[in-house]
Amino acid sequence: VSDNGYVTPGEVVASRAYWKLLEACYRMLAVVSEEDGEGGAPPPLSPGASTAALNQEVVLASSVSESVSATDKNSDDASGGSGLLCHMLKGSRVALDCGAAPGGWTQVLLKELDASVVIAVDPAELDDEVASLAGVEHWKCGIDEALQRLTEEQRMLDCFVCDACFHDCASAIDTVEKAAAILNPGALLVLTLKVVQGHSTASCQAQVLTQTERLHHRLDQMEVFHLMANRARERTIVGYWRGNS
Repeated sequence: VSDNGYVTPGEVVASRAYWKLLEACYRMLAVVSEEDGEGGAPPPLSPGASTAALNQEVVLASSVSESVSATDKNSDDASGGSGLLCHMLKGSRVALDCGAAPGGWTQVLLKELDASVVIAVDPAELDDEVASLAGVEHWKCGIDEALQRLTEEQRMLDCFVCDACFHDCASAIDTVEKAAAILNPGALLVLTLKVVQGHSTASCQAQVLTQTERLHHRLDQMEVFHLMANRARERTIVGYWRGNS
């Protein structure tokens, strides 16, 4: 981050995408902490913001992360992640990032959520900084091909994130359904719904409601956020995979 508080090229990969996942995780952590009657999670941020405000909030995110990290240094956790977010992933902490390029979400998964491996799926190139991080597997293919390969290799996932563009909201949910067999119970799921059809606010809300209903029986603690880093016709689903029973 530059001296004037704005993100500069090379310092944060894909700043809007980076902040989108970071905010989604902090918001989910705040919800879970409130339900459990525990404090400590940063409070949810107000939805909707200008690009200038986004840059300012990236600076805030860095400050929050550093603050949380400082309070967590004396913990017995030996993981590489810093702060509270490193506890969000369970098991072997294997994550799948669909539509990963240039790598903002992959970066958050490794550096903030302490993923051991991130399978970054995208035919496009990752930023050099991200591609060089330990634990990154860049699969230059489509999402369906990657899911088929993971199924054949019987590689189970502890995290599924997707910020990819689809031709409609239903296709985004379809992707989650296709991944069902390789998601471990309790896996963290973060999915951006991008409404590309219809023009009215009512149409957007109706499409989001219809598609999120498809996941209610699949996810525990499911939340639908309009994040500050979401565009007007985007919503972000966050929850924990319930399993296939």
